[in-house]
Amino acid sequence: MNVLRVDSLRGRLLWFLLGAIVLAAVVQAALAYRNALREADGIFDHHMQQIALALRAGQPVGPVMAPAGVNPDDERFDFVVQVWNADGLRVFQSSARELLPQLAVLGFSNERANGTTYRVFSVQSPSQVIQVAQDMAARRAMATTLALRTVAPVALMAPLLMLVVWWGVSSSLAPVARVRRQVATRRADDLTALSEGGVPAEIRPLVQELNLLFGRVRQAFDAQSRFVADAAHELRSPLAALKLQVQGLERASDEATRSLAVRRLHAGVERASRLVEQLLVLARQQASVADAAPPQPVPLAALARQ
Repeated sequence: MNVLRVDSLRGRLLWFLLGAIVLAAVVQAALAYRNALREADGIFDHHMQQIALALRAGQPVGPVMAPAGVNPDDERFDFVVQVWNADGLRVFQSSARELLPQLAVLGFSNERANGTTYRVFSVQSPSQVIQVAQDMAARRAMATTLALRTVAPVALMAPLLMLVVWWGVSSSLAPVARVRRQVATRRADDLTALSEGGVPAEIRPLVQELNLLFGRVRQAFDAQSRFVADAAHELRSPLAALKLQVQGLERASDEATRSLAVRRLHAGVERASRLVEQLLVLARQQASVADAAPPQPVPLAALARQ
């Protein structure tokens, strides 16, 4: 049985709740990913700025604290540092393979050099210009790694939450399935009331109406049984009389006796026919009473005065 059928209450609940969880998880993951990228960019920019300002002040630059989740020994985390004097000559470079352009915008900028885009922070002192740069591709890769680690808890919690919702919906609708099994497995002549134990308040009125229906059907069956028993009892005497009259007709020895027996036989048949008609009328009345509206209280005083 397909539990996700849209024409079932369980399927609709699961589609709605699981869809809401997936949508919320995607939105939460997207926001967390975006915020993590922004925070990583801010951390890297802060490190670049601190290195440049420390060099301008002539302070020794200690080891740079890597952001959480980034290996400080990863060469992609290394910053490129270049120092230019007032005459425009490069007096220091931290990497011979990565050379930055001499002309740079003070502050933060993105520069293209050696086929690579760099994030550059430049600061000027009276005698020199200090540039600190980082490869944007490596920077973006590390920021993405940090962002994915931030998104990972959301990706792990979403399936767990979906399982909890699945279990909760299945457990909540278990009484409905139990009532269905009670109705499906009972015999055709079993008209006892369904158990209301453990039935949620939302479907208890349905169970109560089913029990009332079973009660009305049981009353109709009882009335039918009584009618059959009464009909058999009422027809026994007329049929016995008809049998005796037929026997009398067979034993008649003359025409006068035979004529009397025939008249009695016709009278017995008429009585039996009237009795059958009365029984049929009674059966129709009982059927109309069974199909009629529930009994209503009647003011006896007003009825007696009428």
